[in-house]
Amino acid sequence: MAWTGDPVWLADVLRAEGLNVIEHDGWRNRGHGDFLDIRGVICHHTAGGGSNDWRIVQNGRPDLEGPLAQLVLERDGTWRVIAVGVCWHAGRGSWPGWPTNNANFHTIGIEAVSRGDGSDWTPVQLDSYKRGCAAIMRKLGRRAD
Repeated sequence: MAWTGDPVWLADVLRAEGLNVIEHDGWRNRGHGDFLDIRGVICHHTAGGGSNDWRIVQNGRPDLEGPLAQLVLERDGTWRVIAVGVCWHAGRGSWPGWPTNNANFHTIGIEAVSRGDGSDWTPVQLDSYKRGCAAIMRKLGRRAD
């Protein structure tokens, strides 16, 4: 089972889980086209850890046009909704039953603000990450465990 269409419900699903959400101006019209179907989420970290990491996710980097993910998870547990369309967060992969050529058109990307070395995750951020991912997976009709 997969969700067909863009995830215009992201902010509502996260808020219903009791999570703090910031909706960035223009998020409902931001992305690189429409999803084919949505099969799950891919969890990343920003590899930065700064308060402006969301700007890179929204606007891109010199080598890759933004948006880079639909969602950013801040260290205080707040979710930023960046885009509703396809984002450049997943390329080739190897998950059973998923396309191996471009998962961007099938997955919601989440970038959590972190250096990525395991030293700077906060308890509230980890709790929010688990709860937010579970809420999205339930919305997609998938197991959340």
